[in-house]
Amino acid sequence: AAAGIWFEYKVYDAAAKGVETYSYVRSGEELSDKTIQVLIDENIIEQEDTVQYIYSYGVFSILEGGSVLTDKEIVMYGPNEAGETEVFLIALDQVETIKMTVEGDLWTDTNYRISASDPEAWILVILSTEDDKHLDFMKALYNSAPNLKTKKLEARTPSSR
Repeated sequence: AAAGIWFEYKVYDAAAKGVETYSYVRSGEELSDKTIQVLIDENIIEQEDTVQYIYSYGVFSILEGGSVLTDKEIVMYGPNEAGETEVFLIALDQVETIKMTVEGDLWTDTNYRISASDPEAWILVILSTEDDKHLDFMKALYNSAPNLKTKKLEARTPSSR
């Protein structure tokens, strides 16, 4: 119970610092300095990282969980059972395959399994399909992974919503 209270405080604290939540994938250029600082303070990204894209599925705070593409890594983060932020990442030069596991729609996020050369090393990237911005995120990942073995980006074509 104490862990839940601690996590609720962190979520409230991020909101109090002016860190916004959004229902869609955002480019790094759209993020406020406050949002970048919270990502650094929570060890989700490093000070020297450049955020290319981010999506948080949090309702009240970006700290509730999400996916970040930086100039060096693909990152998935979220709270563990103790309420502490856990971060899982794969360096872009280690990304070998990208596979869509759930095709999203207006009500469901799209899920991608990003795998490294080690078969045990993979992360699940969850992205909103709003305005098809998930395709921008995935194209940037595809173009930033030099050792990618997937021949083409496995994604649906943009819809005309």
